[in-house]
Amino acid sequence: MRWLRITLATCATVLLSAACIPASASAATLLLVNPSSIDAGFAVEVRATCGDNVNPAFVHSQAFGSVTLVPMNGVLKANVTIPRSTKAGTYTVNLSCASGQQSTAKLTVLGGGAAPNNNNGPHTGGGQMAAGLAGKLTLYGGLAAVVVGLGSWLLIGLRRRNAVRG
Repeated sequence: MRWLRITLATCATVLLSAACIPASASAATLLLVNPSSIDAGFAVEVRATCGDNVNPAFVHSQAFGSVTLVPMNGVLKANVTIPRSTKAGTYTVNLSCASGQQSTAKLTVLGGGAAPNNNNGPHTGGGQMAAGLAGKLTLYGGLAAVVVGLGSWLLIGLRRRNAVRG
């Protein structure tokens, strides 16, 4: 009976030890979509880990089609613009590694977005002060103040020079 307990204890120890050994780092697969929720018409960053990240990987989704992820600094990544025609909903993003590993992530498209317009500056007003009488008065008043300041500075300098000589 004692040999049975020793055999069971040994088997249990071997099984528990095997369960605690971490999996090989080259077998790790991870897919991240950032941000995971976005309006159509804007870009997301797709990052992945496929083992050693030496070979390109492929990502496919109904939201944006197919994209090749290329290795950059040990990470597979690409920026993808979600077409404005993409309908609102949650889409699955599928990763296929060159080694045959696969992974998935979710991407939520919030709605048909407006085209990002990068040609406009910040909304700081209509420029009414620059076109009217107030703008001209401000400009000419500022120039007059500078001229009076320079004249005063020169006059004070001449008086000091004459006072030192005299």
